[in-house]
Amino acid sequence: TLYTIHYILYTIQYTLYNIYYTLYTIHYIYYTLYTIQHTLYTIHYTLYTIHYTLYTIYYILYSIHYIIYTIHYILYTIYYTLYTIHYTLYTIHYTLYTIHHTLYTKTIFIVKICTNFSILVGFIVVL
Repeated sequence: TLYTIHYILYTIQYTLYNIYYTLYTIHYIYYTLYTIQHTLYTIHYTLYTIHYTLYTIYYILYSIHYIIYTIHYILYTIYYTLYTIHYTLYTIHYTLYTIHHTLYTKTIFIVKICTNFSILVGFIVVL
């Protein structure tokens, strides 16, 4: 009977050891899963940070692009305005040149007529 008690106690001890080992294994599995979860969370957070950084860079580049486009548009407007002023001044110049040339030609024609008339009158007077 002492042997039976010893065997029962040994069996209880062995069962408790197996329960302990099973609980330790479950704990180890839990810890491993926790570590995997933490690693995945870290990867997720890192990817989110990279995404946010890239989005910020994209927004900055888009802002720079918009500023350059605005400057381009302003310069194009200035160029077009100056071109219009130049063309207008060229048209005025050409119009004034045409008027001047027309008046100069008519004046020379009138002077020639008057000169010829004077010569004619002088010739008649001399005769």
